[in-house]
Amino acid sequence: MTEFEKALLSNIVFPSNKIIRPRATKLRGFRLGYPDGTRAVLWLSGNKYYIRIEMLGSIFNVKIPKQFGRQILEDFFLKFGTEKVYEDV
Repeated sequence: MTEFEKALLSNIVFPSNKIIRPRATKLRGFRLGYPDGTRAVLWLSGNKYYIRIEMLGSIFNVKIPKQFGRQILEDFFLKFGTEKVYEDV
């Protein structure tokens, strides 16, 4: 794993309990935040996990390993449990 990926996966906070559902797709996602104010979205497509993050005026799509994607997803559900809300976009 690269230093960039390690930085993306550390110090994640969950700003809301909303799960994003784009219309006419099987993608699901939820918002992530970082202590420095950076925002991102974790997208799930089957067993593939991507973080879409805007940094320094550029948008990066980073494919992350399954075990880290599952860990972030598990942390999300541990924090919010059944209090999640779906947001159609």
